[in-house]
Amino acid sequence: MRYFTSDLHFGHDKIIDYCERPFRDLAHMHEQLICRWNDTVRPEDEVFVLGDVALYFRRPELECILVELHGTKHLRKGNHDHRDTYKARGWASVEDYSVICFSNGWKVNLIHDPRRLHLHDPMANGLVLHGHHHGGKGKPPRQELCTFLDVGVDCDYADYRPISEAEIINIIRRR
Repeated sequence: MRYFTSDLHFGHDKIIDYCERPFRDLAHMHEQLICRWNDTVRPEDEVFVLGDVALYFRRPELECILVELHGTKHLRKGNHDHRDTYKARGWASVEDYSVICFSNGWKVNLIHDPRRLHLHDPMANGLVLHGHHHGGKGKPPRQELCTFLDVGVDCDYADYRPISEAEIINIIRRR
């Protein structure tokens, strides 16, 4: 099964206050993010992290967390991700942007900030999964030719766990 998440912000203690996360402190947030991830994702699953996985972490610190998280992990770089983040062992792939297909045939654009989609694909259409807005609905790029439906997969929106392809399809059908 495929899952999607973003904006975990491991190592970023101020995110607890900024986003009113329900955690006592950074250690509690890390424990809960790892636990909720592993309660959702099996080792054989695939997870796309759409940016901002960590902040203020050096490579060895992030590698210790990545090894704990179930599944094959793919990173789409966020504005807070830096070289230590995307050079860490544990990623199956690291890209700025990519396109995949859902099992139902839908074209899906994967990017951190949906407002930057036009920089990667001026003719983007289909579904856009993204992060960056911490639970809010993103703003599509100002391009007449861009026609898509966007869905934020920020962990703040999804009870601090990855959400499945099937859950995303259900969200879209309810809209």
